[in-house]
Amino acid sequence: MTILIVDSTTGDRETYREFLPGYSLLFSEEGAEAIRQLRHQRDAADRIALVILLWQLRDAPAVLSFLREEIPDMPFVAIDATRSSATLTAALLHGAVAMWKPLEEETLLEAVRQATGEAALTPLLEKLQQRLVGQARVWKIALQNLARVIPVGNDPVLITGESGVGKELAAGAVHELGPRSKSPFVAVNVAAVQPTLLESALFGHKRGAFTGATEAHVGVFQECGDGTLFLDEIGELPDNLQTKLLRVIFERNFRVIGGEKDLPFEGRLVFATNKDLNREVEEKRFRLDLYHRISTPEIRLPALRERRNDWLLVMQHFLNKYAPGSGLKLAAETRAMLSDYPFPGNARQLENLVKHAISHQPVREIRPHHLPPQILIDLGTVANDQPPKWPEEWMSLPYKEAEARVMQSFDAVYLRRALARHASHQGQAAKEVGLDPKTFSKKLQQAGITLRREQDTDE
Repeated sequence: MTILIVDSTTGDRETYREFLPGYSLLFSEEGAEAIRQLRHQRDAADRIALVILLWQLRDAPAVLSFLREEIPDMPFVAIDATRSSATLTAALLHGAVAMWKPLEEETLLEAVRQATGEAALTPLLEKLQQRLVGQARVWKIALQNLARVIPVGNDPVLITGESGVGKELAAGAVHELGPRSKSPFVAVNVAAVQPTLLESALFGHKRGAFTGATEAHVGVFQECGDGTLFLDEIGELPDNLQTKLLRVIFERNFRVIGGEKDLPFEGRLVFATNKDLNREVEEKRFRLDLYHRISTPEIRLPALRERRNDWLLVMQHFLNKYAPGSGLKLAAETRAMLSDYPFPGNARQLENLVKHAISHQPVREIRPHHLPPQILIDLGTVANDQPPKWPEEWMSLPYKEAEARVMQSFDAVYLRRALARHASHQGQAAKEVGLDPKTFSKKLQQAGITLRREQDTDE
């Protein structure tokens, strides 16, 4: 959402930016400039949706007159620097949401939400946070942006972010929490469909439309009806189909392969990609006009490493989902090992971690040896600056056997370091890592680690 801030106090600009991070901000120091911007932006795709006006501005009356006569439905927030009740009353009589300076974050956000109707988004945000777990500021901003577009049932939405961040979950939320929730939700991974079959998968075909078309096929544009069509990995769409998709968006109709007339498209389009579409446009692999049509708005979901403190919340979410009531939790040493792990696979990698750990049940704690081999390999890379060199023949073994070999190799490093921290005192090392002394001793033997006799027993 774009907000025009008409305020001659230039020193407050950084404060506005800090308090309104999820919005696109335009600034004007005088009324005449503000009116020019309002006229210019009126028909733009990113048109101004809210005006914040300093009531003491010399030509504030001109801005009010323009809004009343030219854009009477434009919401605006009046900011009073004098804290005058008379000013407050006058602003309210003009239909404004009024507030006083100095600026306060919660007050300003509440005024913006009230003026734009976003106060009604609070229940929607709560539902989103139950599906897309996280408390980091960048994550909350992404969910706020998502909440704004959900009620707008016709506009396309582009969801971007790395693999595993939750783009498909977000697309599902757009449908299930939006006005089309009672209609079909149809998802297609563009990259997973053979290029020769993709056009038919999207648009459908008539019987006999091409060699091998022995039966008619209904494409997803028709299948979704007035529901939601989710096209994942849209950055992989071939150039010829980009042109056809652009036509669907513009004209809201499509033609079945071999068909003689256009059919109406009545659904909502949601797109997702892990590619940088700006770069794809620059390198002529994606149409600029199509990018502009699908990226207003664009919702970027940040990677897990950008919201470091959220990984424990996400993990607990998956533990509740896959092992409800089990009391299964992370062991302290596992938590310490993962605290600086970047989770390159994002939330999906955490989900797989939990599933892998549960496969070891019955366990009450997820210990390091319950982690997936790839994470152990990555952790070895971080610890040693050189990746462990697993023998190539291990890669041809059955999974369980290969996993056992990797774990034994991991134990050799992990246990040695635990011993080193306690001057080779086995009992103290076992206590620190949360293993029974007998189990610790057994693992030492399996890893081929021998200690001098006087160091083998507890004091």
